[in-house]
Amino acid sequence: MKKEEMAYGGLIMEVWRRNIEFLNELARRPNPEWYSRNEIVMSHPAFFLRKFGSGGKETVVIVPPQAGHSSTICDFDAGQSLVQTALNFGHNVYVIDWKSCTPERKDEGIDDLVLQVRDATKNIRGPFTLVGLCQGGWLSAIFAASFPERVKHLLVAGAPINAKAGGGYLQQMVQSLPQEFYEGLVDMGGGLMRGEFMLLGWKMMNLFDRTQDYFDLWCAIGTDRFRKIQRFRDWYEYTQDLAGRYYLESVDRIFRKNDLWEGRLRVLGATVNLKDISCPITSIAGEGDDITLVPQALALPGTHVLIPEVGHIGIFMSRKAQKYWEKIWRKKAADKDEDEDRAFDDVLAFFDPPFRQ
Repeated sequence: MKKEEMAYGGLIMEVWRRNIEFLNELARRPNPEWYSRNEIVMSHPAFFLRKFGSGGKETVVIVPPQAGHSSTICDFDAGQSLVQTALNFGHNVYVIDWKSCTPERKDEGIDDLVLQVRDATKNIRGPFTLVGLCQGGWLSAIFAASFPERVKHLLVAGAPINAKAGGGYLQQMVQSLPQEFYEGLVDMGGGLMRGEFMLLGWKMMNLFDRTQDYFDLWCAIGTDRFRKIQRFRDWYEYTQDLAGRYYLESVDRIFRKNDLWEGRLRVLGATVNLKDISCPITSIAGEGDDITLVPQALALPGTHVLIPEVGHIGIFMSRKAQKYWEKIWRKKAADKDEDEDRAFDDVLAFFDPPFRQ
């Protein structure tokens, strides 16, 4: 057999091997895992409350987004964990680990989620630092306005506080499609917003990039990068269902009508007034975020942090972003002995470079 034929045969076998491994990966059931050791200290029908570390100086509660994915995004991997970054500064960290919604809970709405945050934090002594990510950000802002005595510092990251500011893809979607369209999706899910529908929607936002992901996966087979892609796929491809009522309320009240920012949103029988937030506020945005645009995320007064060259998910789990979160915790520690009561109308404070407006 000629050398050329042997080389060609070897190439065919390598392509065949890669194709088999590629298909096996696509067929594998995603399984998101927590990077850091933790303890489940509360099991609620809607969530697990996970505790990371003990004996810290103060308590940090992280509220991940409810957007069809696992809560593990805040503790993704080594050097890519908000949990680890907070632990490194000597804090006790709790994470609300949202469960996939069941048919019995399909009628839960925004009111119920606020009460769930209250239930998750009821055994924490004294005020705590509340960190809300994406959808968990506006939920945390509502909680801080409704129970101001419980929160000593509010951090919102990639959160659509002023959902209409700057427009964007999500605004185009909710303004161009009637509420009946979204109600139809919930009806198709038997009263739930299925995580598979959410995932398809996220993929359609950047269809070319998501197609490129498959090519990158195939090329990474047999390399160290393959494990990293697998770990991300374990988070991204794993889906959780949302309560249909909560999803529809969020689409209509938070995104379409912008009721939270414009002062019309009623929660637990009262109108939510963001001016009732009495603690210091830190808002974090990603320069390349096409899901929550910068003006939507940096709407509240207080300290503004703009992380350059990161997208939406990167705000929470990129290595670059962790350096900014480290500076946030360092700045917060330096201010701990100062009077932290700030009025809503205070002049905005910005970090020195590399932080920028």
